[in-house]
Amino acid sequence: MDELLRMSVFLHLVFVALTFAVAALHVSLLWFIKEAQRLGKKIHTLIPVYYFLLSCLFFTGLIAWAALHFYFSHAVVTMVVVWVLMLGGSMKAYSLFKRTKTTNAHEAQQRFVAFAKKKYLFDIFVLGLLVAIA
Repeated sequence: MDELLRMSVFLHLVFVALTFAVAALHVSLLWFIKEAQRLGKKIHTLIPVYYFLLSCLFFTGLIAWAALHFYFSHAVVTMVVVWVLMLGGSMKAYSLFKRTKTTNAHEAQQRFVAFAKKKYLFDIFVLGLLVAIA
């Protein structure tokens, strides 16, 4: 059981680092690419990767939690709440992103970019904070 716990925690931390890197890549793209069509193509390729990493975080966290016999602690509740906020923010960002693809309105693109910057900066901050605490 200890082997399972060590392996799942290691994989969980690897996926946290990858999620952190993809969120940082999102922020850098949003910050430096000003052309809407080029930005849309780059973001569109990264969205499935981000969702995949969130699902990997959920799965490895669930395995680690099962190895701990589903013991509720402050850390477990915090990680679940953070994961739900990250997933909800990603869903909201994707809905705003879809609106930018259907309309060429500059204000819709600006709304998406502003929300996505805040969302991915929040994800970077929270993931960094959780790793620092753990």
